[in-house]
Amino acid sequence: MEQARSVLNPSPPTWQEVAVNVTDESRTGPDRPTLPAWEPHMAEFPLRSGGRISIHDEPPTVDLCLHRPVAEECVMQPHLAAAAAALGIWSGFEALHGGAFVHSGRAWALLGDKGAGKSTTLGQLALAGCAVLADDLVIWRDGDVLVGPRCIDLRAEAAGVLGVGRPLGVVGTRERWRLDLPDAPAAVPLAGLIRLDWAEEATLRPLSVAERLTLVLASGALPIPVTPSVSAMELASSCVLSWSRPRDWDGSEDAIGVLLDCLGSK
Repeated sequence: MEQARSVLNPSPPTWQEVAVNVTDESRTGPDRPTLPAWEPHMAEFPLRSGGRISIHDEPPTVDLCLHRPVAEECVMQPHLAAAAAALGIWSGFEALHGGAFVHSGRAWALLGDKGAGKSTTLGQLALAGCAVLADDLVIWRDGDVLVGPRCIDLRAEAAGVLGVGRPLGVVGTRERWRLDLPDAPAAVPLAGLIRLDWAEEATLRPLSVAERLTLVLASGALPIPVTPSVSAMELASSCVLSWSRPRDWDGSEDAIGVLLDCLGSK
């Protein structure tokens, strides 16, 4: 799967290797129904677009059964996010649904509800010169954010306004325009978390302890709840900010500039 490997950032030789097996339901026939399952060394989830994913820890193996064929580069992103999250959690890492970027040598994780503009913001940050570590999944280990696939999948409006991205067609449950990224560092020290919110005016404020804990617990990367870990509590005690900004595109570039200026002083 050379095309799939092309989406990956360079990684240290000490990182775990995972075998990935992909099958296509359109050729093998409908697969059995799948209910979410979570065990100490095995997990299985249905895919929203049809099919299923099974993850095994010993040895690290992923069986991906897709409802329809996809390009190899789309296997790695977005279809293996649940596998990366599960394997990370079994290894004692924290996995959050969100993105991450680098500013002034430190990593910031972007979190928020669906529709909060995570990928769009990451696209703007990439165009502003920030290294992007992850678009869909944040893996945190021993104070560092680990790098993921080197691409951002945008929606049509964002790709059009930003003038970037190549069309992939429908992947998963939606159309995607892929912004290819340069290589990024394998691991970057975490500076903090940013919750994306919408508001009439742009503001950046620290979250309370209760808000921080709520955000971390609500940002789990798996489709089932997992018992909070010690690392989740550590994340909640870090610098956690709320960044509110208007929905319209006017002034969004200036808002990104103001955000980066503010983060530089944190």
